[in-house]
Amino acid sequence: MTLPGVLKSGRVLTAAVATTVLTTLAGCSMPPNSSNPTLTINSAKVRGNRAMLNVKVDNPSSHDVELTGIDYTLIYGPLPVAEGRWSGSRQLKAGAGTDLVLGIPFDSDPLDPSAEDLVLSGVMHLKDLSGAGKMGLTQAAFEAEAKVDH
Repeated sequence: MTLPGVLKSGRVLTAAVATTVLTTLAGCSMPPNSSNPTLTINSAKVRGNRAMLNVKVDNPSSHDVELTGIDYTLIYGPLPVAEGRWSGSRQLKAGAGTDLVLGIPFDSDPLDPSAEDLVLSGVMHLKDLSGAGKMGLTQAAFEAEAKVDH
C-alpha cells in the first residue's frame, strides 16, 4: 500500500536531484529573486536577413556594474541564424537598467522566414563598479524570447 507514496516521493526526489545537478553543470541558473543582471526583449522586427531587437538590460542588484559586451546566439524559426557580439559600454546603476538596439545580420538564411518567434541567448560581460569587488560577477547568462513583428 505504500508503494504509490514511495514512487511519488521518489519522483520528487529524482526531480530535485536532477534540478540541482543541471543547475551546477550549467553554472548560470538564477533564482527568481536573483540580483544578477537580466536581459529582456521589448520588441523584435525581422526585415530580410536582419533582426532589429530593442532589448532592456536591468541591474536589480545594489551595486553599480558596467555592461562591457554581449555574446549572443539568435534563433529564428527552429534553427540558429546568427552568432555574434555586441561590444560597447553601458553603466548600469544599482536598481536601474538601460535600453539597447541590436541590429543583428543573419549568418544564414532562416529555414522559416515567416516564423513568429525568436530567441536570443548568451552571456553578458560585466565589470563591478562598486570599488570593492563586492558583487564578484563578471558574466550573467540570459535567454529571452519575443514575438516577431514582420
